Amino acid sequence: MSNMHDSVSALSAIDVLYPGPGDIVHVERGPVLAFALDADGRRISLATLESGQMAAGCSPLPDGTRLLITGIPGTSVRQSQVTPGDEQGLQKWTQVLGVSITQGRRPRDLVILAETKAQVDARAVVSLPIEAEGEIGWVAITSGRVSLCEIDAPELTPSTSTLPVSRDLWLTARENSTLSYEIGTDASNNWATGLDLLGQLSLAAAVARQHARDQAVRDRISKGVDVSDLAVHTSVDLLAASVGGELRVPTIGDAHESARFAAAVAVAKADGLEVSEKTLQAAEREVETGRDPVTAVADACGARSRTITLHEGWRSREGRSLVAELAVTEHPNTIDHASAAQAAHHHVVALTWKHRGWICIDPQTGIERPVDDALAAQLAPEVIELLPVLPTRANGLRDVMGLAYRGSSRDLVVVAISTILIGLASFFTPYLLGQLATLFTSDANSSAYVALFGALIIIAFAGAAWQLVRSRAMLRARSRAVAIASGALWERSMRQP
Repeated sequence: MSNMHDSVSALSAIDVLYPGPGDIVHVERGPVLAFALDADGRRISLATLESGQMAAGCSPLPDGTRLLITGIPGTSVRQSQVTPGDEQGLQKWTQVLGVSITQGRRPRDLVILAETKAQVDARAVVSLPIEAEGEIGWVAITSGRVSLCEIDAPELTPSTSTLPVSRDLWLTARENSTLSYEIGTDASNNWATGLDLLGQLSLAAAVARQHARDQAVRDRISKGVDVSDLAVHTSVDLLAASVGGELRVPTIGDAHESARFAAAVAVAKADGLEVSEKTLQAAEREVETGRDPVTAVADACGARSRTITLHEGWRSREGRSLVAELAVTEHPNTIDHASAAQAAHHHVVALTWKHRGWICIDPQTGIERPVDDALAAQLAPEVIELLPVLPTRANGLRDVMGLAYRGSSRDLVVVAISTILIGLASFFTPYLLGQLATLFTSDANSSAYVALFGALIIIAFAGAAWQLVRSRAMLRARSRAVAIASGALWERSMRQP
């Protein structure tokens, strides 16, 4: 892709692009996925680009890691070189890479620079005074050594090109370092070299993040050997539970982790996921090895956990059940505000849609409470939902349909019953019209006409009401099925080698 030209090409899940320095990929029809392809051939997710966005290429890392662009069937891109009119799109790409590098992390000892040229006598963590969300800054190193977000990569020196920086990024300046910056478009328009450097740092951050995850998995497996003896005892519990009785939610030593586990189980039940003694004990063993309780429950129940943000107006829209944290000032085993106030803490709860509104469930006591304004104000904006996923085997249309309509049984029953009632109404309508013709040819009294017209009106209104109920149920089931199926298919495609 070093000799790219202005052309529009279609992308599919098997088509890949490797943009180099100075190359631009314009997304004509998205979504398009950006990955870091490491030396082992693994794809590490960087970002998802929608229509109208663009990606800038970069040089491969010394170990062979390089930027990879791919899409799904139906997506298309336009390839070109950097031009003066691309500034706005390249600023957006800089912000996308900033989010990919930091993953929401921000150091506590961060200092915002005030002067456009700063001399650092001792090690300091600094960021640029970028206020507007769409702005970026350009940093030049005059002397010393500076690293970007503590990435395991070569440090920035005076010989390094000017680096574009979004407000999500920060710099760690070593002692006796001097750096200067300016906010806005780079005066030299040196986008190609700047984004080449930022792209390489993004690839290095993604590889380091994946290596840390791999090490965490190896640590869990190593620790899992120490708890393998628990399988014998849990199998006895499973055998006893199979005889009958209420489903037992395991209790973990840590109170907060136990509450997260119970909340995840409540959410899995509410969403119709597979919850049994076997799945709960498998999740408990994963937690014993140091895994997050919500993630462990999700994997055991055939789902994956995803963190989302609650935006304004969320209480008026139906959605999947959520694991949330509630900042309360009462005893942790209740959400009844009548108890005496104690020290503030975070209590884990489950949020689910019920009877045309959201309710808050204390997973440890089972107490339910409607989510009113006071309760919504105490909820942390970051919540977790459990998304059903396809099993790791060959799946057919039946598997996808079964997964998509899981949890929609009530709506499907409503559709079936309303369809039967509409069929009966369509049968009686012509019959009554025939009776009306018979009345016109006979010497019937007026009460017969009134009764017949009344029956026709009742059937017409009843049919319209049943049509409305069926349409609403079909819309709910279809919307839920499309959301679940599309998410599961995306997740499955992301897991492909």
